[in-house]
Amino acid sequence: MRSQRFLISSVLSLALTAVLLGCRPSTPLCEYHPVDPRGWSTLDTLRFQLPPDSVSTRRTISLGVRFTERVEYRGLWLVVEQRGLAAAHRDTMFLPLAGEDGRWLVPGAVYHEVRGECTTLQTPAGQPLELLLYHIMPEQNILGFIEAGVMVR
Repeated sequence: MRSQRFLISSVLSLALTAVLLGCRPSTPLCEYHPVDPRGWSTLDTLRFQLPPDSVSTRRTISLGVRFTERVEYRGLWLVVEQRGLAAAHRDTMFLPLAGEDGRWLVPGAVYHEVRGECTTLQTPAGQPLELLLYHIMPEQNILGFIEAGVMVR
């Protein structure tokens, strides 16, 4: 009787594990690129390549930054451009870095990392996509940013 219970619980555990692992969303792109440590210029465009999907797929684009205490802003205006579709498309997002009290939204000893969902897109089957990322802050050159990244799920 115990061996039957053990066998049944083992099978159920394996089935549950398979279901949970199968439900994880695929992440075809999760990359960060460094920005100039002397300042991230509005002219510094970061480029990311999204490999082609085998079928047309609805994807979500999130943007993120890693930064130090040198950042003088509570938030960051970012633009992501999609190139490779029939027509180029551009989305703008505000990424909060600190609260009204000036404290960073995420703790960090050496640097902070903030990420936010930006937009969704339909990727056509068999077509790669290039994503361009840059900031549109009032200052031409902003200090304290280490890396900026794109995550596509």
